[in-house]
Amino acid sequence: MPRALTDEQVEEVRALYAQGVRTVEIAERYGVSRPTVLKAVPAEERRPRGPWKPFTEAEEVVAKYRSGQTIVALAEAYGVDTTKIRRILIDAGVERRPAKPPALDLPAKEIADAYRSGKTLRAIAAVYGVTPDPIRRVLAEQGVETRSTGYAPSLSSEQKEEARRLREQGASTLELAERFSVSRAVMQAAVRGVRGPNSGEKTRQTDAEIVAAYERGVSIQELARRNGMAHPTVTKVLKDAGVALRGRGAPRKGLPEHEILERANSGEKLTDLAKAYGISDPTLRRVLREGGFRFQRSR
Repeated sequence: MPRALTDEQVEEVRALYAQGVRTVEIAERYGVSRPTVLKAVPAEERRPRGPWKPFTEAEEVVAKYRSGQTIVALAEAYGVDTTKIRRILIDAGVERRPAKPPALDLPAKEIADAYRSGKTLRAIAAVYGVTPDPIRRVLAEQGVETRSTGYAPSLSSEQKEEARRLREQGASTLELAERFSVSRAVMQAAVRGVRGPNSGEKTRQTDAEIVAAYERGVSIQELARRNGMAHPTVTKVLKDAGVALRGRGAPRKGLPEHEILERANSGEKLTDLAKAYGISDPTLRRVLREGGFRFQRSR
């Protein structure tokens, strides 16, 4: 794109500009930017900012808008943008109509019956592939009063039993809520305490196993993570067993550091060693570093 216009092009640009050709069209024609075009036109010859062409059909636009035509349709009919039409209406003191939502062909009676049966707005909307707002409008047109946000149909005893059985088989609470047309909170209350096969429940070690692991050097934090327990719970187990707790950063007793160092020097993987001795990777690396082990740098 050229950065400047020749003297001949400057004269042509000024002539086109005076004829009313838009700045952007002139810029495209000569392959320059809009500021370059404006720079070629003297300040006294420039059009004022905003619409420069006189618009004599303002009264007609107002009349057509009041008759029911939309702003978009008027803008297309007069070859201007919607901002121009809005400005005309504002200047004329016309109160603009709220935008109408797009018309959807939804089965009103079917939707009303589904809502009366206890289904939620969200569940009904999902069936028809729309948001809850169109469903809410259909219900209003049918004279159906919508329930408050906090409303959620309850489950019968039979439904609760079935939901708990499905939850044990692996169904999520969201899937169950949609299936029984209730809120997720209601379903969570109904299946509370029931864990599915993939719920990730951890197998808790016995107190004796926790104590033994701690004495081998496993940290309280690591024990809590392995057993799905809180840090204070692990601490209580150890204290009840009469175990003297280590301070933070204190050396771990019972670790065969010489044996660990030999196995590392023989080429065993560090991850396997950490797992074998029940310690974390940082602890293993600290032990090896103190023993003079030379770590290989990854390339």
